[in-house]
Amino acid sequence: MNTHTIGDVIYPPGGTFETHNLNCFQIFVMGTGNCVITAEGEAYRCETGSIFMMYPNTHYLIQFDKKMECSHYWVALFDYSSLYPKLKLLNSEVFVIKQNLVLQDYMALCLRLRDTSGFDLAELSFVNQYFETLTDYVLEISKTKSRISSKVVIALNCIRTRFSEALNLALLAESAHCSPEHLSRLFKQSGLPPPMNYLKEFRLNKALYLIKETSISFKEIAQQVGIPDPYQFSKSVKNKYGRSPREVRKSDRKNSIPKKQNPQNTGG
Repeated sequence: MNTHTIGDVIYPPGGTFETHNLNCFQIFVMGTGNCVITAEGEAYRCETGSIFMMYPNTHYLIQFDKKMECSHYWVALFDYSSLYPKLKLLNSEVFVIKQNLVLQDYMALCLRLRDTSGFDLAELSFVNQYFETLTDYVLEISKTKSRISSKVVIALNCIRTRFSEALNLALLAESAHCSPEHLSRLFKQSGLPPPMNYLKEFRLNKALYLIKETSISFKEIAQQVGIPDPYQFSKSVKNKYGRSPREVRKSDRKNSIPKKQNPQNTGG
């Protein structure tokens, strides 16, 4: 089964593309030129460098610039079950992100690696990482009226990809090529918690998922989420969720008993 596709294409002046009942979740990036995309009767103008998100079971008509040749590229994800909760939160048939160089560069890297020998095995993980980063970014935009700085996006992606490491504010700021003070100001301007608070929340959300959905030991979970001290890990979970890791897992197992009647369906 084909789980995802990465590609690019060039359209002649005035070219069009139409899809009925799109059967995948897709990121579409304008490389050169402009286009107008109509989704469920509503038109959106997408300029060079714009990124827009296309949803399953939706009708799209894309009309490219009549005066020039246009290029675009995309990632299509056919198994989007892991992203579905976030996609429901976005609640939009299309979401346009204008002139975001960070995500555009991420896509360009994806395309460059597409033809690299030996990349096939890692490609799906890379694609899922891209989608996770982009949906998180769009969710953060939807929470604030102000535009999120690209430096904040870089820091958020650093948190997502390196949360198991011993991160601190200085390292996050270094990844975003700015001072710790400036990064903290940018997070505040974006309506986000301070960087280290955001990191703590991210780690605890990951921990909650692993506690509830796996049988991994609490010591190993603590290592995986970047809180290696068992006492501190247990204390952090209890402060956040009102229960110890053991109590969270015990409660979840008790509530999920009816779902596990089929012994072949216990892997999660």
